[in-house]
Amino acid sequence: MRENGGGKPDRKQFFKLFQCAWTKAATTETAQSGFRETGTFPVNRKAIKPEVFAPSQTSERQLDCEPTLPVPETQATSAAGQLMTSVVAEPVPGPSGKPLTP
Repeated sequence: MRENGGGKPDRKQFFKLFQCAWTKAATTETAQSGFRETGTFPVNRKAIKPEVFAPSQTSERQLDCEPTLPVPETQATSAAGQLMTSVVAEPVPGPSGKPLTP
């Protein structure tokens, strides 16, 4: 950034910068540290706190506006007996003209 005056580097300059950063950061110690800190190896089931897996507080927000396009809805009953409504999106055609599947 200093050499470019804060401008965006071109491809050649980018890869020069990237190579320098990569050789400093991509070390055996860095890789081993990543596995150790996440508890992947050696296995440490207490490495990640259980509250990290809790649902997001924002997941229960209501929409502030209605969808702009009408979409068909299907209704089903959950195991707890609650009525659930899910939105079924229309298939989107892919490059070949066939619908894309998730």
